[in-house]
Amino acid sequence: MYKKLILHSLFFFLISSVVLSPVFAELDFESGPLDQKPLDEREQEDQDVMDVWIYAIIIVIIMLIARLGFRVIKKRRTKKKD
Repeated sequence: MYKKLILHSLFFFLISSVVLSPVFAELDFESGPLDQKPLDEREQEDQDVMDVWIYAIIIVIIMLIARLGFRVIKKRRTKKKD
C-alpha cells in the first residue's frame, strides 16, 4: 500500500513541477532585468529573501493540497472495502 502511495505522490509532484515550471519561467521573463534598473546589494538581498518566501509558501500549499487529496483517496478506498 505504501509503495503505491509513494509512487502516486512522486507522480503528482512530477506533474505539478512540469505544469508549474512554465508559469514561473514566464513570471521571471516578464519581470526580467530589461525592464528594471539594477538593484543595490541590500535591495537584491531583500528581493532574494522575498522570492524564497514565495516559493516556500507555494510548496507548502501544493503539499497541503496533495495531502488532502490523498486523504480523500484513502477514505474512498476504505469505503469500497466495506
